Amino acid sequence: MSSKAVGRFGAALVLALIIIPIFFSPNLVNAKSSRPSTARDTLGSFIWVYPFIIDDPTWVKPNTQKDTIIHFENRGTTSATFSSVTAVKLTGVALDWLNIVNPPMVLPPGGSHDMHVLLGGAGVTGPAGYDGIIIFEGDWAGSPDTMKVHLIVADNVQYPLWRSIRTASKSIFINNAGNMGRDGAMNFGWNSLSFFDDCDTAGNFNEFNDNARIYLYDASPFVLRVDNAGDTVISYSIYSADWLDGNGFRPLKGLTTDSLVYPDFQYANGGKFVTRDSAIALETDYFAPKSADSGDFIIKVLRIYNNTDQTIKGIYTGELMDWDIPSDSGVRNGSGFDLTRKMMYMYGAEYGPDTGQNAIWNDCVLADNRLGGFSYFGGYQSHGGASFPITNPRGMFTGLNADWVIPKGNFVAGQLFEKLNDFSGYEAWISTHPEMEDSAYQDLSLVACYGRFDLPVGDTLIFASIYATVYDNGLAGMMAAIDKARQWLTDRPELFIPPCVSCCVWPSDCNHNGTVNIVDISYLINYLYRNGPPPPCMDEADCHYDCAINIIDVSCMINFIYKSGPIPLCPPCGSCSWVF
Repeated sequence: MSSKAVGRFGAALVLALIIIPIFFSPNLVNAKSSRPSTARDTLGSFIWVYPFIIDDPTWVKPNTQKDTIIHFENRGTTSATFSSVTAVKLTGVALDWLNIVNPPMVLPPGGSHDMHVLLGGAGVTGPAGYDGIIIFEGDWAGSPDTMKVHLIVADNVQYPLWRSIRTASKSIFINNAGNMGRDGAMNFGWNSLSFFDDCDTAGNFNEFNDNARIYLYDASPFVLRVDNAGDTVISYSIYSADWLDGNGFRPLKGLTTDSLVYPDFQYANGGKFVTRDSAIALETDYFAPKSADSGDFIIKVLRIYNNTDQTIKGIYTGELMDWDIPSDSGVRNGSGFDLTRKMMYMYGAEYGPDTGQNAIWNDCVLADNRLGGFSYFGGYQSHGGASFPITNPRGMFTGLNADWVIPKGNFVAGQLFEKLNDFSGYEAWISTHPEMEDSAYQDLSLVACYGRFDLPVGDTLIFASIYATVYDNGLAGMMAAIDKARQWLTDRPELFIPPCVSCCVWPSDCNHNGTVNIVDISYLINYLYRNGPPPPCMDEADCHYDCAINIIDVSCMINFIYKSGPIPLCPPCGSCSWVF
């Protein structure tokens, strides 16, 4: 078993040990509280608390209150006196969503007490996630102690759902939280972009067989940013991360697939899902061609929405992927890129043809002719009724799972943020210690970053990408598959490129209120020099008509309003690519 497999098995075992007791304990507040009592579940060393965390999947409907009981037992030999029990709202501070009733005061030896925590209530709406803490202070060693509280407020909590979408030659599992691959899904058939007709169908034995049932082990969009509290946070749906995980996306609705309505492709909508704090919502569409000559690729369209009432700044977004291309040795792969096709790919580790007495293990396809890869087709930002192109991604790189995934069981927000802050272009992993490791092949992940964006209220980021696998003609076959996919999507612009509807009605109307006057000049000056809000329609603020907003536009407006200067014009729809 590879080191990655061992890490994943261990994580799954720990998760199973945590979750299984929920089926036997009817009074649980949530799954995570079902573990046996440990030092984490006590105040000091002798007051046992159950549960000691209120976390996912604790949820409540809008304007509804949930009463959660916290049970205390003094298992020591002396009394414990509580000097204070305080509820602190970290988010949603203006809402009355976290209250304590009947806190403990004195617990004698052997005594017990039930405290009520009231969650949600009138005026508390969603979908949203609220965070808080409860602080316990008293006369025991180690005081004060803190209990974490996290509450989801939603009309309904949607559980993860799985479906597969297929071309003529392959299929892939998807879910309604953005995941593709389902951790390899080895027990569920050929659903990892492997080939239905592959000649290598035997089990996986290192050095003997290429395990051709898996190409894409796992993949997910990611959203990475520094939140209002100054913490670097990431959301994704890779390596089993889901709404029970602190970094997992939360699905808001179900998953639909359709193979009948469209004559030339199967369609799937992956539903809408949100980050833990509900600030950012995402939605996925998938297109799988039905034609046999277009069976090597699946198209994905990702939409990212601002789900708040204020601009969200500095969002890194893109895709995380773990390709495990069939290999002569476990999950070891090499990698490369193609700038022309905006593509990064991986290929199997080939150490020489497998031959010998056991003919069943002979290579029918050499591993380095098996490839899987990702290509960025294009993107745009929808702002103020217009769409502005995002022609190129920020970059793509491959890196060791031993560095990026295995130490913590998943990608770490701070580590990835630091990398992307100083990164652009394409970077394939190269061994830095050839004397200690395989210098050509390793267990790798692929990260594609679309860019770093500010997302004003009402804006949407939209990206189209291509996932492809081939098992003949090596890199030439992969290039041909990507070229075919790009042409396929170009021939169907309605699947991705929106019609341009310009927001520009009154040129120089910087505050977008239907009139042009001194207030618009003041609005533009505030934006340029006083950190004021951006113009609702950037095209209208571009008085000088040069796809730039600066002091020249202020002068242009003054000349137009007060000096009979030239009349400002709207630029052609979508001609300017604004950066916010």
